[in-house]
Amino acid sequence: MKIRKKFRPVDFKTNNMGNNYITIEGMMSANYKEHDSSLFSKCLKEVGNINRLLIDKRKCDNEKHYNEVLMVADICLAMMMIERRLGIVNEDNSFFNQK
Repeated sequence: MKIRKKFRPVDFKTNNMGNNYITIEGMMSANYKEHDSSLFSKCLKEVGNINRLLIDKRKCDNEKHYNEVLMVADICLAMMMIERRLGIVNEDNSFFNQK
């Protein structure tokens, strides 16, 4: 029987979630408009690798669930990068650029 770990607010301070937030915040704050096409393409190709580092397989119910979570995360992260590249989201209206 697999016991699923429940999220508690205190976990944000005691595990890797803070580092994950910093990673995502850095990616969301990047100015993808300044990247040339080949560099932006390389960035998009790394989306899957980044999500595999950020998402803990142990917190998923099974392998199928883990793959579904990865698929959705890959789509979301890639779309976030594309939105910033196209200027749909920019420094003026991005939550992560509001300091």
